[in-house]
Amino acid sequence: MSSSTEHEVALLLEGQIINGWVDVLRNFCEQELLQGRGLTLNLRSVLFADNAGAALLRDLKQRQVKMVNCSTFIAQLLNLESDFL
Repeated sequence: MSSSTEHEVALLLEGQIINGWVDVLRNFCEQELLQGRGLTLNLRSVLFADNAGAALLRDLKQRQVKMVNCSTFIAQLLNLESDFL
């Protein structure tokens, strides 16, 4: 599920960020960022991310992608500060 405006996109992720889903998420985010849109990932329903998924999320965070509603597990994977929880 996602919502968007001309300049901002919010994406609600669910389940696991693993295997082929890492590439799907990377491609989607890359396309949005290349178009100059701000991007927010709502990680409320993400249960697990493998090494590649965690690396992608860390990379996106460095690229100013907002991440909200992280579980403790995902926050620990990303080494996020408590203000992201």
